[in-house]
Amino acid sequence: MAKVFAESFPESLLHIFGRIPGNEMVMEAFRVCLDAEPDAFFVARADGRVVGYSFTPSNLTRVWSTAFTRGHLFRWMWGWLSGRFEIGWHPVRVLVANKVHFLRSALDRRYSVPARVLSIAVHPSQRGRGIARELLKRGLSYLEGRGVNKVRLEVRPENAPARSIYQGLGFKAVDTTNDSQGDWLIMIKEFKKE
Repeated sequence: MAKVFAESFPESLLHIFGRIPGNEMVMEAFRVCLDAEPDAFFVARADGRVVGYSFTPSNLTRVWSTAFTRGHLFRWMWGWLSGRFEIGWHPVRVLVANKVHFLRSALDRRYSVPARVLSIAVHPSQRGRGIARELLKRGLSYLEGRGVNKVRLEVRPENAPARSIYQGLGFKAVDTTNDSQGDWLIMIKEFKKE
């Protein structure tokens, strides 16, 4: 999964770190997700390898509290301080600033939705095959099965292929937010009550 993430979002990683970080650091983030809500993780495979994933937690607060209460934040800090992750102060400042922007947006009462499409990626060599759509459909089905009535995601406005998938599955753009790299489009999907 770390390789899919790194090859799907190289410009973001280069912006933050100035290089593509090792898989170990990225896997630490995935460990939090798996620890917080493992059933919200979906993986696509082809020829025995991971080619895509999605993480659609029903409660974003649970992900954050898991990072704090189960020692993940401590392991990240230790990995940074010990030099295991090989990153300096600048990436840490950018990451913290971006998380502050993200938190401020998440707490905006108008768009405060606990359920999220927090991360979805398909390896560049596998795009255009409907993998992202299927992963997202599985995530949305999972959320609906948990009684969620709304789900939120953020996408870069210039990511037309992703926006097309999201709109096709019922997401509507409601506002924008930003981070150190630029704007994010906030999109929300409401599940129909029967």
